[in-house]
Amino acid sequence: MDRAAPVRRLEGETMGTVWQLALAGGPADPRAIVERVAGEVISESSLWVVDSEISRFNRTAPGHPIALSPGFAQAIAAALAVAADSDGAFDPALGEHAALWGFGPAGEQPLPQGLPLAGRWRELALRDGAMARRDGVQLDLNGIAKGQAVDRIAAALHEAGCRHFLLGIGGEYRGEGVRPDGQPWWVEVEMPPGAALPALRIALAGLSIATSGDYRRAFLHAGRRFSHSIDPRKIG
Repeated sequence: MDRAAPVRRLEGETMGTVWQLALAGGPADPRAIVERVAGEVISESSLWVVDSEISRFNRTAPGHPIALSPGFAQAIAAALAVAADSDGAFDPALGEHAALWGFGPAGEQPLPQGLPLAGRWRELALRDGAMARRDGVQLDLNGIAKGQAVDRIAAALHEAGCRHFLLGIGGEYRGEGVRPDGQPWWVEVEMPPGAALPALRIALAGLSIATSGDYRRAFLHAGRRFSHSIDPRKIG
């Protein structure tokens, strides 16, 4: 790598947020790679797209296994694995809950008076690239889809010959290689408003980080603040 080469910086919009790419060397048109792969993930896992794979799956009749695309099956497999490892603290079957609280595509809703039970991810089983929906279960992969997009875009950039870059979508980042000056790619974690904490800087070289701030998406009702982070342990 040419140590005198400038770092190229590109950005755009995707998945309801901003993507950013800083790279040293690599393909002449990395924007096309980022937008192509991000578009693939959107077509698979976005609830905001009516004919996306997840939207179609959530409308299917329960009990009948549906063949999933490789990318969507990968996201489902990862989501179910994290759900199992966290004993349900991460739950990809909370789509109905998110919608009822106003954090789905339909937007703000009246406060729900009753909620279905959490933990129904345990009823989902991915077998040979196919899965059946269960009655009353709505998938929501918003907690994992951006991370998958970053992983897949990073892999596509690497395949195109890019070895040194920092890629981010929202709060999900992946750093590969180093900057032309030999330094790692540094990411500064944004502190919540009013937090009396020093700035946190993390070096990403062959590493990823995912963050989320409750202060980004929330609403006030009767003096109480409700954020988009839903704790399944407090449901049912």
